[in-house]
Amino acid sequence: MIKKSNNKKDEIVPVKKKTTTKDEEKKEELSNNEKKFKINISKTSLIILCAIILVFGGCTYYFFGKLLSLFATLGFIFVLFIGYLLDKPKKKGKRKKIIKIILILILASTIVVLLAGCGFLYYVVSNAPDFKQELLKEKEASILYDSEGKQFAKLGSEVRENIEYDQISEAFIDALIATEDSRYFQHSGFDLMRFAKAAFGQALGQDSAGGGSTLTMQLSKNTFTDTNDKGFAGIVRKFTDIYISIFQIERNYTKEQIIEFYVNNHNLSGIIFGVQEASRHFFNKDAKDLTLPEAAIIAGMYQAPSAYNPFNHPQAATKRRKNVLYYMEKHGYITKEERSYAESIPIDSLLTDSTKSTNIYQGYIDLVCKEVQEKYGVDPYTVPMLVYTNMLRSNQDGINNIMNNVWTGKFHWKDDYMQGGIAVIDSTSGKILAVGAGRNRTGAKSYSYATDINRQIGSSAKPLFDYGPGMEYNNWSTYTLFKDEPYTYSNGKKINNFDGRYYHGKNGDGLLTLREALSNSYNVPALKAFQSVDNKKIIELVTSVGITPEINNGYIHEAHAIGAFTGSNPLSMAGAYQMFGNGGYYYEPYSVSKIVFRDSSNGDPIEKTSAKTRVISDSTAYMITDVLRDAVGWQMREGVSDIFAVKTGTTNVDSDTKRAKGLPANIIRDYWIMGYTHNVVIGIWLGYDEISSEYYLDFGRDGEYRNRLLNEAAKVSFKHDGVNFTRPGTVVQSSVEFGTDPPKLPSSDTPSDQIRTEYFKRGTEPSEVSTRYLGADAPTGLTFKSTPTTVTLSWNKVKDPEYIDNATFGYQIYFNPEGTADWYLLGFTTSLTFKFNGTANGKTFDSLYGTYHVHAAYEGTIDSRGKPAEYVYKKDNYVLSVDERDVSFNVGENIPAKYYDGSLISIMNNGYNISFTKEVITIKNKNNEIVKSVNSIKEDTFTVNYKISFTLNGEKITEECSNIIRIKAAPQSNPEDENNNNNNNDNNNSNDNNDNNDNNDSSNNSNTNNNENDSNTQNDDGN
Repeated sequence: MIKKSNNKKDEIVPVKKKTTTKDEEKKEELSNNEKKFKINISKTSLIILCAIILVFGGCTYYFFGKLLSLFATLGFIFVLFIGYLLDKPKKKGKRKKIIKIILILILASTIVVLLAGCGFLYYVVSNAPDFKQELLKEKEASILYDSEGKQFAKLGSEVRENIEYDQISEAFIDALIATEDSRYFQHSGFDLMRFAKAAFGQALGQDSAGGGSTLTMQLSKNTFTDTNDKGFAGIVRKFTDIYISIFQIERNYTKEQIIEFYVNNHNLSGIIFGVQEASRHFFNKDAKDLTLPEAAIIAGMYQAPSAYNPFNHPQAATKRRKNVLYYMEKHGYITKEERSYAESIPIDSLLTDSTKSTNIYQGYIDLVCKEVQEKYGVDPYTVPMLVYTNMLRSNQDGINNIMNNVWTGKFHWKDDYMQGGIAVIDSTSGKILAVGAGRNRTGAKSYSYATDINRQIGSSAKPLFDYGPGMEYNNWSTYTLFKDEPYTYSNGKKINNFDGRYYHGKNGDGLLTLREALSNSYNVPALKAFQSVDNKKIIELVTSVGITPEINNGYIHEAHAIGAFTGSNPLSMAGAYQMFGNGGYYYEPYSVSKIVFRDSSNGDPIEKTSAKTRVISDSTAYMITDVLRDAVGWQMREGVSDIFAVKTGTTNVDSDTKRAKGLPANIIRDYWIMGYTHNVVIGIWLGYDEISSEYYLDFGRDGEYRNRLLNEAAKVSFKHDGVNFTRPGTVVQSSVEFGTDPPKLPSSDTPSDQIRTEYFKRGTEPSEVSTRYLGADAPTGLTFKSTPTTVTLSWNKVKDPEYIDNATFGYQIYFNPEGTADWYLLGFTTSLTFKFNGTANGKTFDSLYGTYHVHAAYEGTIDSRGKPAEYVYKKDNYVLSVDERDVSFNVGENIPAKYYDGSLISIMNNGYNISFTKEVITIKNKNNEIVKSVNSIKEDTFTVNYKISFTLNGEKITEECSNIIRIKAAPQSNPEDENNNNNNNDNNNSNDNNDNNDNNDSSNNSNTNNNENDSNTQNDDGN
């Protein structure tokens, strides 16, 4: 080497060569060999590593598909890379240590996650259900039998027709793939990207994120796993579906076969399974002939079959179809123009008659399926079984005819929109014999007006919440008294009767028996009855018979008294009313008596009966029933021979709703009616889904529909055995005097219209006789005087019976106008006279003629009112009389003229003398010969006949009368008596003179009176 010199001239300086030892040379040789070996090792490891990655990637791809294998491989490489970083030499210092710790934590976490994932996957695979290919195919049907063991329905395969891929329209396949699984033909049963997107969206709370399931996974879910699993079980179920989809279904079947399984296996509302049966049900065509708008409708139903049923929910189905068409355009299956055209076609124009494929017993079938699912956790549509039901086919056929307007009798539905629900129960067992689920129902599992409604029950609540509990817990009788009067709830809100009036009852004072209050369904007594019973006892009773009240803090509010609570349905109400007809027992209503699973692995046979539970006494049951028999109207009874009881119910519409919808004032929301014999109960609801100014129930007028409907249902449902309700020995019948409280027996003087015959629990019947109508005597010495404008009654004093304290005893005067049947109270007085001028208590009478009664009584009441003193005042109520009508004289004795000139005649009219004229017509002797005069010459008998004339009330009246004068032989006398006889003769002469004077005076007076009366008569006529 040349070294530069500091001198101006360059010099050549030799460099000393470095020397090495033998050890150093050996060490350098080893180092070079080591580097060469490391280079060789790295190339080999790289080849092995690549091979491992390829094998790992290939395995994951084989088992999990592209995306999952890609992510798994990248994860594996990531773990290797972290290990490499940990092994790579680093510079010394704190920074190196921190980096190393972080890398170790990452590696450890990754390994833990991978191990946990592997463990979870092992758990999923080891607990996955056995894969059975036959489950993907058609199952056996469930068969339903009626009460006589005759088949009436098949569920399952009967409405499922398996078809192959090439028998399905291309439009439907496109609609299904676009909507349910757009990358169906690209994945191997699991779409990682879709799954991750759905999981992320659900984590963010997005309702529209979906579940991320592929068609294959949905097939697995519908066939092998439980869709009800939630939480961790739900996660396990989801990964189980992934496992079954990838390793069982996709490995064994082609994509086309999987679609066949899916479209044939899926329930599409009620009894409809598979696209082929849905096509026929909704459009009356095969699946291969479905058009785009039709295919979009059915494809949309796969998400929620019931919610998007085009028969039941056309608006929701239209909206769902629009979504399906949107996805079809988005994924390129249709053009924008095709989408617009399909959306423009109304759904109702595509649908066929909805009743063609519906079993005529579908209402009862739905009831059976609901009961089986709720009680036993299996679905007859998916689990093959033999179901023996309680349906009495003759009853069900009759109810079906009524609902379909076939069996009409005198009943007809008001319009096409009126709805009804009917339930018929055997009250000796609880068996549901028939149901009327509603009118114009379409398909299976449709809304049932017999079981699904929850409407306020109105007055049909009163036996359950008011009077039944009162009889049961307070020992009420059918006589128990209630006062109907203005009244309020405890919160001060006013309660009204249905007619807006108060004080119902025969006496007009509002006093009613329980029989009258319940049979006429008055609201005020019902609320008073409810308030009189322990609230918790009421809850105990109604809940024990299947009614669900509104309980708040252990109590129910007072509006329950008139049925104003959440409500009930016909089946539950019929179940509750069983106890009144069968002697006080409750049977839980049931439709299924026996189940036999066609596949024994599903369980052992099940047999069902309903327990007999005593809920009220037989006395309460009988007395309520006897009262409700009074409520049976002629429209309900017509043509029905059975003995039955009835309770109706009506619910109103609040005034705000009436104003908002422009509804009439007399509108009704619901009509209820419960009718029952000793062994059958019928529960009926009648009304509209939605009321409007055009379609509504009219209070009163439309009650005929309710009554007639019960009549028709009774004809087909009652057993027509003619058996009456049996009165138990715990009930006694007794007469009772109305108004007595506590009740008392009537007395001998109790008026017949105040006597009731009612029922009591034995030991509570009345035993004491009432004295209310005893004690006051009838007034005596009644006299009557009248003028043309006034009458005056007078009588003798009656002893006070002293029955009522703090009351005024006196006399009540009643008047019955002539020619009428009505009685009027003219007034009350404590004196012994009463004047009446034709006006009393604000009423003016046309005449004073009629019958007058004077009763001894207490003021303001009929208590202790005695029998009346009576006077009949008639227009011609005069009395013609002759004083000393039959007299005797001795032969030769002087006969005063008054005995043959009519001076002894008088005429009285209503206590007053009447002026008259008289005329002697004839005088006849004992031989009936007319003679000129009366004499005492010899023995004889003279009859003097008179003609009497007078004017009364402007009418001239002529009467005839007579008197008799007898002449007898003079008695034999002693000589010494002659002087006495002479003296007597002298006296007689003197008397004759006096008599003549008297006669003259009488004659003069008579003439004077005649003149006065004539004058008065003229004045009356003039007036």
